[in-house]
Amino acid sequence: MSRFARRRDENEPSVVKALLAAGMHVAKLEGSGVPDLVVQHKGRCFLVEVKQPVDVKKRSAAHKGTLTDSQRKWWEAWGPIKPIVVTTPEEAVRLVREAAGEASKWIDSAGNQQELEVV
Repeated sequence: MSRFARRRDENEPSVVKALLAAGMHVAKLEGSGVPDLVVQHKGRCFLVEVKQPVDVKKRSAAHKGTLTDSQRKWWEAWGPIKPIVVTTPEEAVRLVREAAGEASKWIDSAGNQQELEVV
């Protein structure tokens, strides 16, 4: 294990808070290339990778929102089940609900109610 702590994305606490508020169970994961979270909802578990939203005006050399080499290697070795990649709390709740097979309702960043119908 590296002697340096892995840096977590700044938006992760708000993502975790939203998932918990939606009645989901959340555990943080650690390790090289390992997704950030495991989320349990409706009796199923989902791997969730939290990424910083890309700010086109402030795009850094780190290319926010992209996978690292260690993440790509881990995901390739893991098999057909791929983590859900999210950048916002609303997106996290919506995508986990969608993956669990339920219709989701959420309020978008503009304050409008949105609904996703799962078919």
